[in-house]
Amino acid sequence: MTLKRSRTRTPRWSSLFSRRCIIVSAILTLVFLIFVSSQIRLDLEEKSFFRKIKLVKHSWFERQYVGSWIQGKLLAMKWESYVDAYCKQGKSLALGKSYTEDDYLDWTVKIAEQLGFKDGHSIFDNGCGCGAFLAAFNLTYNNVKVGGLDLSNGAITFAKETFPQFKDNFKVGSVEDLSFVATETFDHAMTFFTFPYVSPEVQCKAVKEMVRIVKPGGTLYVGHNLESDCFKNHIGIYTLPLCFWNEQCLAGSDDIEEIYYIKERDLFGVVKYCPEKSAVFIRKKGVEKQLKQHAGKYYCDSKFPPSGRKN
Repeated sequence: MTLKRSRTRTPRWSSLFSRRCIIVSAILTLVFLIFVSSQIRLDLEEKSFFRKIKLVKHSWFERQYVGSWIQGKLLAMKWESYVDAYCKQGKSLALGKSYTEDDYLDWTVKIAEQLGFKDGHSIFDNGCGCGAFLAAFNLTYNNVKVGGLDLSNGAITFAKETFPQFKDNFKVGSVEDLSFVATETFDHAMTFFTFPYVSPEVQCKAVKEMVRIVKPGGTLYVGHNLESDCFKNHIGIYTLPLCFWNEQCLAGSDDIEEIYYIKERDLFGVVKYCPEKSAVFIRKKGVEKQLKQHAGKYYCDSKFPPSGRKN
């Protein structure tokens, strides 16, 4: 007697269900890919695959990313990679690929003229990186005292090794929290291309802290001030309202003597990337000083867009 092997048939409804699942999954995958493609763009000029992927400006992903915890962590990782690539070679952390040591030395003299910087003065760099500008001040003037803050552990470690006598003046942290610095400690304070990575609210808090730690009669320098949309394709860059410092953040401040602007192309004689970047100088009330007047100096007024000056 021959036994026939019975076949187990798959119910028709199960087969239809499987097909529908496959179709639905395919549709959802397609929708997801379309959504993702609307949120990113490819920069073919970048060599690294991961750097080729850019967020689309004003996209949902970009709105969720800018100012988020994730952005802060990614920025910290980025700066740490710059420490290995540039600090240890004696170059700049913040803009190692863009500027040379000669740039820093040349610009330091021009910044110092507006600050009223002299031998024996002290300066705090908020967002100091590896201390490129602080090193330039130290090379240009005698008996300079320095301090700084940065979000990169590696950068601050490098700065402390560069200035061991002032290692207690350096700290890892966020630009708006300078609580480790006593009031009226430094003659001057500065920041260079750090603020555009944080919101206007944080920038304002940071400058108020810088005003606090500067002595009466001292001056603040805010470099790479962005009050125009020239970085519109750069994700994570904040652009301030026109004349933000004098008309909004520090409007009505009792301890401010003067706030004036100089276009960086006028101050440095050259500009990279954005021609409308400005240098902002904020002078604290105190002892009057005879300072060199710059021909490009102007007081910002938002009634005169796009630059804030009449001419």
